[in-house]
Amino acid sequence: MAVRGFADNGFSLTATGRALHLHPDTVKYRLNRRRELSGWDVHTWHGQSASLLGPGLAQAGRSARRSGVEEVPTR
Repeated sequence: MAVRGFADNGFSLTATGRALHLHPDTVKYRLNRRRELSGWDVHTWHGQSASLLGPGLAQAGRSARRSGVEEVPTR
């Protein structure tokens, strides 16, 4: 939630904190903790895109497996 809020609020800790009803230091802590755990720094293009797209792609894969859709092999 903090990553999406950070992007939605112009990458501002203050605006993100206000929108999520959190102190800006809490937002900063959560973003830093995510970087420590995932290796994705949301202050970079790669880290931001991986943080926003990764969970959605993982969820789509789980949904496809549950519905019996076969994965298409890649070359």
